[in-house]
Amino acid sequence: LDALSSILWPAGTEIRLLTVFKHGESPYASVASSRYGAADPLDQIVDDLRSRMPTCEISAESVEGDPTTQIAEYARRWLANVIIMGTRGNKGLDLMLKGSVSQGVLTKSPCPVFIIKSDFEENSDMHFKFNRVLVATDNSPYCNAAFNWLKSLKWPPETKFRLVTVTQSLTETMIDRGTIGMAERVADDHENMKDLAEKQLNILKTRLEASLISKKTGTETRKLLHDAEKKSEAPAKVSIQVGEGDPKSTILQIASSWDADLIVMGSHGRTGLSKILLGSVSQSVAVHSQCSVAIIRGIVAPGAQFGNKETGRFNVPDSPPDDE
Repeated sequence: LDALSSILWPAGTEIRLLTVFKHGESPYASVASSRYGAADPLDQIVDDLRSRMPTCEISAESVEGDPTTQIAEYARRWLANVIIMGTRGNKGLDLMLKGSVSQGVLTKSPCPVFIIKSDFEENSDMHFKFNRVLVATDNSPYCNAAFNWLKSLKWPPETKFRLVTVTQSLTETMIDRGTIGMAERVADDHENMKDLAEKQLNILKTRLEASLISKKTGTETRKLLHDAEKKSEAPAKVSIQVGEGDPKSTILQIASSWDADLIVMGSHGRTGLSKILLGSVSQSVAVHSQCSVAIIRGIVAPGAQFGNKETGRFNVPDSPPDDE
């Protein structure tokens, strides 16, 4: 709830608080009532949020059934644009054995999902602000859609962004080529790929900076950027970084070293056997990240496929990233 209220939602945004209860139990058994000390904590939460978010329309509802299924289905029926939920932080064998509602919703959700992580038991007074946002991209339609979604939100002025992409390591490149005799050429190709990745990140950086300066487009935005650069006032809030190696571990390592508050990334939405066999970078990051994660799914236009490329790793783009 603290994370929800820290985001600058447009006036008139509809926020629906949903709690799911099992058959025969109280509708509020799953709500943390200790903070509010009320028999009907949802009413107290609604009042609290209305005072913090006076321009938003806030309501609440309780439903009965399996939490994972009900949350995803409710979001689909209500045409939700985003789901925001906390997680207890189950991971590893514990997660495999007991499952996780947040991970289940992430798999079934028809829209982007914010998974909010915290050490609440260690720091009950903590409040959330996404001051440092890491954006992972791989030039897939999914990550390009996530980037455009990110730009559509209004972020507080103090927010800093880091755009990250991951390339193959030099060792992996040599193994893939199957020869050491071409080491010099392979090394050159490897550096060229890193340069291309950096170039693509710089394109995204310029676009994000433009959207942070103004929501205006075209000539007015370019003039704002030009004037800011002339005055040495170009926003220093966006940085880039090209990593190498396994996308999952590299994204997590960069997020940790940079002290990210939020990781934003796209998802291809694979489910079932294909995900078990092929893995999912976004799912792995969501499970193992120490900070909150926003997985952007359900917004890629029909027919925009990524082929059989390795999701999560930078590939040569077929065309410049979309800016819609």
